[in-house]
Amino acid sequence: MKLLLTVGASIFLLGCDSPSRTGRASGNGSIETKHLTAAEYEDFISTPDKLTAVMFHADWCAPCREFGPVVEEVVAASEGMAVLGMIDVEDFPELARNLGVSGIPDLRLFRDGVMVDSMKGSIPAEQLRHHFAIQMNGMGEHGTPPGSSESREETIAP
Repeated sequence: MKLLLTVGASIFLLGCDSPSRTGRASGNGSIETKHLTAAEYEDFISTPDKLTAVMFHADWCAPCREFGPVVEEVVAASEGMAVLGMIDVEDFPELARNLGVSGIPDLRLFRDGVMVDSMKGSIPAEQLRHHFAIQMNGMGEHGTPPGSSESREETIAP
């Protein structure tokens, strides 16, 4: 069992490896993972005609290191309909705090700047694919169909 501990602006997931700066998870070559800054966040989540995924993580967090490649694989399988951005909560703690990130990994999905889904913790690949499929439902080859900039809310049964 892993426990979450929040101290000031720092978020710690007890049961993770000890903090270290070993480098960021890299993409698998099929997609470009954008390592976002706080200044880039708003523009990135508003990427037109794409499902935009943003994962809040830390290099020292073992569940984040395990979940990151799963997210990259699902985004790569979207055939260009989704993009992925990563935000390190150690580098941008104020952004994470302002957005209500209380544990990591924290994955959020956006369409035209509106959050349409979010997942906290590491979830199985099949469940993640299901979340992406629901949100990409109705998106054409080049993303959201013309004239449909509104997000669609759907409920996923647990």
